[in-house]
Amino acid sequence: MSYIARLVAITKVSSVTREIMPFVHFQAQQKGVEVTDDTKVAILQVENIPSYHIVFLDTKISIEELDAELEKNDTKLARETRALLAKQMENQE
Repeated sequence: MSYIARLVAITKVSSVTREIMPFVHFQAQQKGVEVTDDTKVAILQVENIPSYHIVFLDTKISIEELDAELEKNDTKLARETRALLAKQMENQE
């Protein structure tokens, strides 16, 4: 079964809800990212399961790298989410 990830928000960590903060800390630990209140993140919700995927937009990640990362968990970006994130990631460079 393949999952679809949709964009919930692009925000700073200081605005992330308590419900989602454990996902931020988990992803930060997995990726070795130091998180501050000003860290810019994209929050993706994985459909049909109570899971979120956090993308640290302050790091240099390409849309292709994100696709590969999600594919490891049998997840794909929704078309509109992919387009929005690709544009956001281009602006980070």
